[in-house]
Amino acid sequence: MNDKKWIKFRMFIWSLIAVLLSIFLIFNVFSWGGSYFNNNIMNWGFSTNNNMKKINEYEFDDIDSIKNITTNINNSDVVLGKNNKDNIKVIVKSNKGIKDKNSIKADKNLDTVSIEDKSNNTKGKFFGITKGIFMEVEVLIPDSYKGNLNIDNNVGDLSFVSSLEFHNVDINVKTGDVDINQKLIANKLVINNKVGDLDAKTLIVKDLSIEGKTGDIEIEELEGKGSLDSDVGDIDCGIEKLSGDLKLRSRVGDVDISINRDLSFLFEGNKKMGEIESDLEFNNVSQSSKHFSGKYGKTPNNLISVDVKTGDIGIYQK
Repeated sequence: MNDKKWIKFRMFIWSLIAVLLSIFLIFNVFSWGGSYFNNNIMNWGFSTNNNMKKINEYEFDDIDSIKNITTNINNSDVVLGKNNKDNIKVIVKSNKGIKDKNSIKADKNLDTVSIEDKSNNTKGKFFGITKGIFMEVEVLIPDSYKGNLNIDNNVGDLSFVSSLEFHNVDINVKTGDVDINQKLIANKLVINNKVGDLDAKTLIVKDLSIEGKTGDIEIEELEGKGSLDSDVGDIDCGIEKLSGDLKLRSRVGDVDISINRDLSFLFEGNKKMGEIESDLEFNNVSQSSKHFSGKYGKTPNNLISVDVKTGDIGIYQK
């Protein structure tokens, strides 16, 4: 091989390496701590879901003595479902065999069932990933449990796969999606999600507070009052009943509301850049290029307020 061909060959190899590293870093940045990078890039060659095996199982009886279920997990998906037996069951799964000291543990202390990732071992990690290990925690809860639920997860998706009822629910997820696929009932529901989407089918709550930094918020049916707040992301909310005022805010993103036709309410919308659209017939309308307010229905008492800095506001009938 002559010098020119050798130089071209080396340039090709280094260009290829640069492209591959760029792709690697892009996936890592956009999925830092998220499940996409863990589940796809590091799992090429095998399917995590098909290879998940149970590595630990815990059962907690005497439901009347349990007032709290808490999680403190670094990197794992959490699935909450219904248990047909009258106890709380925690099932820990992994796609690979791991040492017991690195596993997620569940324990009962006084009136609290705690599910914790107690391992801080960083050996063998690269960009926060530990040798392609993927874990999932399944928490099965009986209908008889009406205590509190406190979720504090660093990385991983959270899924509700059954209709469940709690006293208070407090969810903190740094990176990961929150999916409420059935009905969730609670006196107070607080959700803080820094990076990830929130999708909910039915929320029936007396007081609601949802804050998202980056990600969309979508609620198919909402009953209650409270606030929905997104820094970057769209908000799509279907409102069935109001027990008080509801405030929706997005700094960057559209806000769309679909209303039960029998609902009566006051409405106030404010935006800096975007449009305000509605197919409802409001009374006592006041509007400008950046503001719209009015009354809807026969006996409007509760206020729906929407504030958007950059994005459109839409309010429609279901």
